[in-house]
Amino acid sequence: MTNILSPLAAGNPVDTIKMLADWNKNNSAHSEIKKKIKSEVVNELIQERFTATEHSTILEIVTDNKIFTSRSKSWKLLNESSEYLSLSSPAVGRANCLLVGGRGKDRFGCIHAITAKVSDNSKGGREIFASSSKQELLTQAVTLTFSAVEHYLESKGLSQKGLSRFNNHSISVQVGKLDHVYEGASLGLATAVAVLSAFLKHPVPGNFAFTGEVGITGEIGKINGLDKKIEAAGYKEMKQVFIPVDNKLPDGIDPRIKISSQSSLNDVFGTVFSENEIKGLVKVFNNKAQNTTGYSEDIFLRRGKQRLLISIVGNRDPYGAPMARPEEQSEGAVLTAFRRLQPDAVCLLAGKQKHINKNAEKTQKILQQITTGDKEKIIIKSVEITNPTDYDQIYVSLSSALGGVKDLINQSEVFLSMSSGSSQIHSVLVHLLQTKELKAYPVQVLEPHRAETWEDRVRLVKSKHLGIGYY
Repeated sequence: MTNILSPLAAGNPVDTIKMLADWNKNNSAHSEIKKKIKSEVVNELIQERFTATEHSTILEIVTDNKIFTSRSKSWKLLNESSEYLSLSSPAVGRANCLLVGGRGKDRFGCIHAITAKVSDNSKGGREIFASSSKQELLTQAVTLTFSAVEHYLESKGLSQKGLSRFNNHSISVQVGKLDHVYEGASLGLATAVAVLSAFLKHPVPGNFAFTGEVGITGEIGKINGLDKKIEAAGYKEMKQVFIPVDNKLPDGIDPRIKISSQSSLNDVFGTVFSENEIKGLVKVFNNKAQNTTGYSEDIFLRRGKQRLLISIVGNRDPYGAPMARPEEQSEGAVLTAFRRLQPDAVCLLAGKQKHINKNAEKTQKILQQITTGDKEKIIIKSVEITNPTDYDQIYVSLSSALGGVKDLINQSEVFLSMSSGSSQIHSVLVHLLQTKELKAYPVQVLEPHRAETWEDRVRLVKSKHLGIGYY
């Protein structure tokens, strides 16, 4: 029963009826039990609104498979005409994503709206609202999309000052609940379209749908389940579907759907939006690039040697959420510092706790996806601390971990994030800075509500009394 209703829960009533027809044909249950289950399915179905195509297809399946007699109550309920659902209305910051759920012969396609909002509040926050068993995969895909849109605008002429203006905007993406969907990376393309739509204030046609992974440079990657996705697009009366060029088209595509096979965000954005709109957005960012009155440090701006970011991995890296609202994911200190400092290399210091090690691996994976530099320079070093009250052990463990990247430290301009980790670890790090055993600029990452601007969120820590922040 649960499997039969899974497509309906994901917005695909046609595949629920298909599963019901298959179950009715092959199940040897008593006729009264069958009647009860079929009635329960219909009661769930009639709570939903259908497109005209869905309605006619459902009636055709019911008739061909003789699920109900034409005089039954269930048939009458399904046959009743009502106001049909239409998804054609355009909306700013919203794009339809094609996903696939189920497993094996029970696979089904579905359409899910991705919504993006941008706010010119100078805070530069990045939030993802999602509830799914694939939470980690969704977070990685959306994070990668943020960077891909940024790189796309740079390719269109976004200057360094314009990039600062772009980063001052907070971006939130509403993915929503995806309990019955068993993938996540292919929402990248729809997310990118929704984000750019929000910036341009240009509505995306409601009868467009998108599916495809997105890489850091805007390439659109191959996805799974395309046959079921296009089938679902037909049920929802989509007029145009954007897919990766590397995917082979399935047979039996609804001739009313225009299939656009694309290889990059540049191709998709050029179709959905106008070139003049995009150039206009870049021009606005470049011309209004703010000379912020907030916090600024010359050391953040000038580039000499390669830049190395060292950071303890915390409970909220790479993304974290309040315990009461686990669906509200906002980026942790490491990602914020990475976006602000744009380092060439990163050394993540991870404690021996299982969840911290897992957070370090997640953070490394995301950073490797969004960096344009050498992925091999995003490294994890283990900090073996068994007794948090033993400062000698903490000192030896940190010194050993940092000694493992001694050559990289000597070749780099080093920034040390002091935002994650315990107070004991911070004490030892301050000692290493004071004694010049570690020559680095200590930085602190602030929460958006504590900062004046995006630039404000990563601050150089200076103390003449402690003798840190100067070298």
